[in-house]
Amino acid sequence: MPVTVINRDSKEEYLNSETSKELISISGAADWQKITQLCYEITNIQDHRNKEICLSFCEASEIQELNRNFRNKDKVTDVLSFNASPIKVPEGEIEALGDIIICTERAAEQAKEFAYSLRRELIFLFIHGVLHLLGFDHETEDEAKEMFDFQKQVLISYGILD
Repeated sequence: MPVTVINRDSKEEYLNSETSKELISISGAADWQKITQLCYEITNIQDHRNKEICLSFCEASEIQELNRNFRNKDKVTDVLSFNASPIKVPEGEIEALGDIIICTERAAEQAKEFAYSLRRELIFLFIHGVLHLLGFDHETEDEAKEMFDFQKQVLISYGILD
């Protein structure tokens, strides 16, 4: 379950602030892989374990453009998930599961608004994105309950919530 991490946010203060001294590695993938593993374990989904996730951090203008172009919503959002197109890869090679794009500016705003650390908010948004890539949604009340229960379980398992 490789996770490739790309930081396209030029506003380094979000990622290098005092708050983020405890932040999981933005450039490294080990922590993100551990969180992905917990998502698989908690949802009991087995068939995606050898698929790669590309995690990108971006600025508000970029996520607004993506949200407008792909969802017809011309506004800044916190996280977007895009499932990879199904393509046949040679046996033994890693397939792409999809992309998760997190707006660090929006994450920082939400962390302040909810009195969370930036670390907690970024992890929450990543979990949310992974669950979307695994097929979970929150369009109905039942779907939302299931997805948000999984999010909470992963946050507890990772040590973010009690």
